[in-house]
Amino acid sequence: MQRSMRTRTLKTVKAAMSCFLSAGLALYMPAMAYAAEYNIADGDIYIEATGTAEAPNHTVSQNNSVVNGNDPSPVITGTGYNHPDPLIANGTEHNVTINAPENTTAVVTLKDADIRTDEVLGGVNGDKAEAAIIINGGGDVSIELDGDNVVRSTPYHAGIEKHSTGNLTITDNTGERGSLSVTGGGWAAGIGSGTNTDNNNEAYGNGSNISITGGTIRANAGVNSAGIGGGFEQGASNISISGNANVTATGLAGGAGIGGGSGVNSDADNIRISGNA
Repeated sequence: MQRSMRTRTLKTVKAAMSCFLSAGLALYMPAMAYAAEYNIADGDIYIEATGTAEAPNHTVSQNNSVVNGNDPSPVITGTGYNHPDPLIANGTEHNVTINAPENTTAVVTLKDADIRTDEVLGGVNGDKAEAAIIINGGGDVSIELDGDNVVRSTPYHAGIEKHSTGNLTITDNTGERGSLSVTGGGWAAGIGSGTNTDNNNEAYGNGSNISITGGTIRANAGVNSAGIGGGFEQGASNISISGNANVTATGLAGGAGIGGGSGVNSDADNIRISGNA
């Protein structure tokens, strides 16, 4: 009888210790980070890099409110507009800003996203006077492509407008056969910089330090601009296409496919194509 009671007591003590240890581990273990999806239809998205390429992390805000302060690889998806008229394209008046401060790296995925701030048929489809995707900061930004993505900007603004001094890299590393159709507004590149011709040809962004290493990319310029690189009267430098990237870059009205826009100050240098690109 005593032996049986001792056995039951030991089991009770072990169970109590197990619960105590589990509670202690839960208390002291850091919260697990996870990659979440953010639908552009729900509002403007702002992503702030707080980590490095080796240990990426981001704070993600939507509609000016932080929704995730610990996301290793934010995924942007969705479309904010579905018009019943097939002649009017889908799109959204919302846009994305990615800020990578110096010594940080932003790692962001576009997954079947349709992000447009351009005016279609009289502005029915949105007239937000900003680029669809804005890249800021002194750090690096990597954009992974999953599925089919569309990015279009309003006049004067590049489709992906690069204000940063770091590197912008567009990749397709996950095997999802990612693609990107990106179009700048008038006087702006598809990827790179834009120009405000209403304000002494003020530059919006720059067309430098851009790498494409994978995916199927169709980069279309607005008038007088490059497909990838500079807007009207804007130059470009340090642009590379490599790996298995399949890139079609189309300039318009004197702009290069890859390089500078038309007009003065539109010189380009260090444009490289290598690998299977």
